[in-house]
Amino acid sequence: LFMPSGSSNSQIENAFKSLGYSDQALLLAEKTVVFVEKGKPVNAFSLNETYSQVAQIRSWTYNKEQQLTLYEEQMGNTVTKSIAFTYRKDQLPATMTIDRKLYFYSYEK
Repeated sequence: LFMPSGSSNSQIENAFKSLGYSDQALLLAEKTVVFVEKGKPVNAFSLNETYSQVAQIRSWTYNKEQQLTLYEEQMGNTVTKSIAFTYRKDQLPATMTIDRKLYFYSYEK
């Protein structure tokens, strides 16, 4: 479920219930909420049966140009996947680092 950052537990619960699933189905479902700012995801959390945040499972970071600079997946307090991006002056990606391995973008005209 995608929700605006700062949404309350009751807003999240109401959004899940508006999907039309039975209370039993929602109770048994694995629930995740992705918080969005300016139309972009910033954090994702797993939720418990009371729609409270249990653990952060993903995060996205952007630069001042709103370009993705870091995506991470977490399990507990441990980062399990990390992808970082840098950009050229013309706003095209320059490098991508995946789990500490650096890759360079190459462009042809």
